Amino acid sequence: MSRISSLAPAAVVAASCALVLWATPRIAQRAVDERTALQAEQSRQVLGRRNVLAEISESQRELAQVVEPSVVLVESVINGRGGLRTGSGWVYDSDGSVVTNAHVVDGAGIVTVQTSNGAVLSAEIVGLDLRTDIAVLRASGTGLMAAERSQRTPVQGELVFAFGSPFDFRFSMSAGIVSGVGRTAGLSSIDYENFIQVDAAINPGNSGGPLCDVYGRVIGMNTAIATGRGAMFSQGQFGGIGLAIPMDIIENVVGQILERGTVEQGYLGVNTVSLRELQQRFSRTGRNPDAVPEFMIPAIEQCERDGLAVMAVSVGEAAERAGIDPGDVILEINERTVVTMEALMSLIATQRPGSSARLLLWEPPEGDAPPTVREVKVVIGRRPAEADAAALLSALRKAGVLELTNATEDACAALGVQHRRGVLIESVKDDSEAAASLPEGTVIIAIEGQAVFGESDLYTRLQRILSNSFPDITRRVQFSVVLPDGRSQTVAIPMQPPGR
Repeated sequence: MSRISSLAPAAVVAASCALVLWATPRIAQRAVDERTALQAEQSRQVLGRRNVLAEISESQRELAQVVEPSVVLVESVINGRGGLRTGSGWVYDSDGSVVTNAHVVDGAGIVTVQTSNGAVLSAEIVGLDLRTDIAVLRASGTGLMAAERSQRTPVQGELVFAFGSPFDFRFSMSAGIVSGVGRTAGLSSIDYENFIQVDAAINPGNSGGPLCDVYGRVIGMNTAIATGRGAMFSQGQFGGIGLAIPMDIIENVVGQILERGTVEQGYLGVNTVSLRELQQRFSRTGRNPDAVPEFMIPAIEQCERDGLAVMAVSVGEAAERAGIDPGDVILEINERTVVTMEALMSLIATQRPGSSARLLLWEPPEGDAPPTVREVKVVIGRRPAEADAAALLSALRKAGVLELTNATEDACAALGVQHRRGVLIESVKDDSEAAASLPEGTVIIAIEGQAVFGESDLYTRLQRILSNSFPDITRRVQFSVVLPDGRSQTVAIPMQPPGR
């Protein structure tokens, strides 16, 4: 009995400890729960009084209401194959002009556009520019609402919204930011690249849809996606990088197509090379002056900025008229840094001939004076066909076609033929195969079944056709033409791939 009595206090202490060990976590958990509930209630009250997220959500809903009526689904039935191609587009003006990507409608025999309210309208191709991947349609019908446009160049970090019909999920919207501007991606199907890079989700079917700012204004057109280095364009799934054509390029191309049905590229008339490349070459050769042209040494040694060194200037072209000389360094064009020849070509070629550009130029020192950096105003010239298509022109001339021009109303009137879109043959070589089938005044309207709207289309299509030909085989290219008397026919012209 005495032993039991002696154990009682120990049992009480043990029981008390057990109770404390059991109750303490639960008391602590209850305190945590009460604190969490209090914090949640306080946050709920704050969200009820001042909710920035709700304001953002409401603004995005309003933005969708603004943009969606101007977005269309574009469906094309491809000539000869009967396949259906879908993409997106947007209404450019109150006349029913619709802008989309050229690759969405290229080769189409039948084109329709569907508006967000379900109306399906027939459309015709007014013109397209393969080099920038821009096309203009004309939709027949009422109820089309034109989008508001802005040519302001977006900056990195701005919110943007992409509209379109990815994977046939019609009239979708995605959001993101501008990841970068002035991007090139090396796309084989686009010659002049100066993209806006975004992380808004863009997938197949978004092509041709508008990219909008926070006010619902179109600032670009969704064109391509990057699915990994070397795996660019169209048919992949979104990998975080979307590419859009900026509005200044769209305005230039669309304006020319609506005015005359074809597009002319701008031209500066310079031969350039990367200044950094010259500096590296000079350094590798132990600063040997024989490794680089003598007139470039001042720029190599003294120019502290990256840019394009001017190696040669074409006589009579825009650069010479503006006072640009060999040995100068082009630093910027319209406040955009240029460090590659591809960037220079894109920035100049996508401007309308006759427009003005501002170049920031580094000029070498004269005598004891220091080098200067000054802004130069240049009036952009017209890019001659020989600049891009000398080899193709040579191939055509071997076939007997000597002189070509855009089939404008004035050019057609000068030869007394009816005006139609295409390329006008102004002269042919006597006794050639072309002379018998393609007399002066003939208008080329298609090549291999693909429509031709002007010289740019002609040379681009020929380049792509002949580049896929076997190098040692002369190919007979099918030209669809309208003869001076109005008769249509298809003529096979033997042509060799350029470069042989």
